[in-house]
Amino acid sequence: MSKDVAEVPQHKEVKGHAPDFHAVTKDILENGATREDKENWEALSKDKVYQSFRVKEAITRLSKWNDDPDDEDNLLAKVAWFCISAMEIERREKEELEKADKDKANEDRKNEAGKRASV
Repeated sequence: MSKDVAEVPQHKEVKGHAPDFHAVTKDILENGATREDKENWEALSKDKVYQSFRVKEAITRLSKWNDDPDDEDNLLAKVAWFCISAMEIERREKEELEKADKDKANEDRKNEAGKRASV
């Protein structure tokens, strides 16, 4: 199933229905993640070595699917699980950084106000 770039069809606007995201999400959760993945992904979210492994695993599985989509069930669900959990980790890290920045700015304002009041 591998294709050279020249073989890839050009994008055409397609009319139709949106994917059934509820069914896709159910498939990802039921078939993409092992019980261990579901239980440990948050605990391991700060482990950069583990996260790097997961990215490499997603790429490997996607390549395997591209070469032979019938080779193993649930390859795309597994890739989706890895990608979605990585996106959630990034989202949470960004929120944590934004909160830390906000907290520091608030503390700086309080300190500055305290200095002005004591003068």
